[in-house]
Amino acid sequence: MPRLKTLARVAPWLVLAAALRFWGVSWGLPGLYNADEPHFINTAVSFGSGSLNPHTFKYPTLWMYTLAASYGASFLAWSAFGLRATAAQFACLFACHPAPFYLLGRCLSALFSLLGLLAVAKLERPGRIYWAVVVLAVSPYLIYSAHEAKADSLMFFLSALAWVYGVKVYAEGRTRDYLLTGLFAGLALSTQYTALPVLLIVPAAHLASRRRRPLRPLAAAIAVSGAAFIAASPFIALDWPAFLSSLRDHAAYLRLRPSAGGLGSLRFLGHPLLFAGSWSLAGLAFPIGLWRLRARDARLASMLLLPWAAYCIFMFGKPDNVNLRYFYACLPAFALICAEGLSWMSGLLPGRGWTALLLAATIGPGAWAAARQDLRMSRPDTRGEAAAWIDSNIPQGSGILIDEAWASPPLKMSRAQALELGAKAKALGSRRARYYDLLAHCHHGGGYRIYIVRRSAKSLGALPALAAKAQRDGPYLDVGSGLAAAVERGVRYVVTTSYFERDSAPPSRLGPFFNEVRRRGRLLASFVPGHGLEGPALRVYDVGGETD
Repeated sequence: MPRLKTLARVAPWLVLAAALRFWGVSWGLPGLYNADEPHFINTAVSFGSGSLNPHTFKYPTLWMYTLAASYGASFLAWSAFGLRATAAQFACLFACHPAPFYLLGRCLSALFSLLGLLAVAKLERPGRIYWAVVVLAVSPYLIYSAHEAKADSLMFFLSALAWVYGVKVYAEGRTRDYLLTGLFAGLALSTQYTALPVLLIVPAAHLASRRRRPLRPLAAAIAVSGAAFIAASPFIALDWPAFLSSLRDHAAYLRLRPSAGGLGSLRFLGHPLLFAGSWSLAGLAFPIGLWRLRARDARLASMLLLPWAAYCIFMFGKPDNVNLRYFYACLPAFALICAEGLSWMSGLLPGRGWTALLLAATIGPGAWAAARQDLRMSRPDTRGEAAAWIDSNIPQGSGILIDEAWASPPLKMSRAQALELGAKAKALGSRRARYYDLLAHCHHGGGYRIYIVRRSAKSLGALPALAAKAQRDGPYLDVGSGLAAAVERGVRYVVTTSYFERDSAPPSRLGPFFNEVRRRGRLLASFVPGHGLEGPALRVYDVGGETD
């Protein structure tokens, strides 16, 4: 990590970065409002049952192991090393009140995002302003990811360390630096498959070197990358049939999504200009920095760009390639090139006042966008408001049909339904049975009979096999035939969400059902964003049916 003098100079930017990352970090809680977070949290908690095999490899497992370790430490502190409470009570806490588990995961994400900035500080040449840290401190994309209990921030941190030692490989060529670059590249890949470009850092640094170097340290670094990847995600090797099945599921997902075509397929090439925020001067600084770096050290410029260029070829035409999240592993290199341009620009300015203006033009747009984003996250959400209204106005035990859980009010399930779902999951051999058993065992009464609209993997933007498994194990209901299918199952109330409006209207398969709900159902309440509320527009309908 950086020395004390460096820390003192980057401290103001770390404070700003921390404020933007931790402000609003509890957004949506105690409801669970992100579609991807439950996969990480649920898998991490499941490791407490004794097996570290995730059984599915939508993601590698290092982040989930990190979460599991943090939950283990939390249990020891919460229970006074088991003297005040048992592991079973801790499991009940998760089943009935999971918000602290999500909050801890989000705080870890924010922390790793900050550690990534410290790693990037080691990449820069010492100066009055550490420009690479500055532009990453206010990146709205990194800040948004720091609010989620997902693997992106840990991957960014480990990728930054890989870049730190990769630049040392280029400059000095020590075997130790080769091995450390390989180590952190492998660990980064074990958090997210999107860390793929960091595997090219060592080859790029080796090829860009001015001196002819032996192949042995390069081969050793590549071997260390593979070993680190497997060590941090061991069941990829131990349960390789499940891993291959997940790869096939990823391929099926790509076939479902339309490929980016025409000019849209090239929009991701603008990431180096936009990562610090739209209209930030960092966008202009990137080409200037590349020009200056090529003039000063063309080989270093090539080494920084090669992993990104190769990854761009791989990502060409891929769905969602415009999403900057898929390029986080390249951000340290982008920031270093921007820093070169900003440092040159500040050197041309006549005084500190002009430098302050340059600084404001660099951080202002990103910081403003991130602050607005944080403000929205800190506001009350329509889903929480709707859940409170339902608890006060709809009888306990009623049958309620919602859309996807993350886009709907967070409602409590009745004990009777938890017991039924637990028995169903056991019959299917599903690991979800343990969760339903815990929920029933720790239940404090009340709750609703909750059903979820069954949707296609394409509609959900999900891996097909994983979506089919989740819907097989959960309380999903196929309403493609119309409202009668829901009423027959005892559904009395339907809650619609604007987040799926496009997929809930003709010619969608579910369009007739939602039209029938709006036509035949009696609107009881609406919750619309605005006036201090965020989230989707929600509507609660009474469609008849029976209660338990």
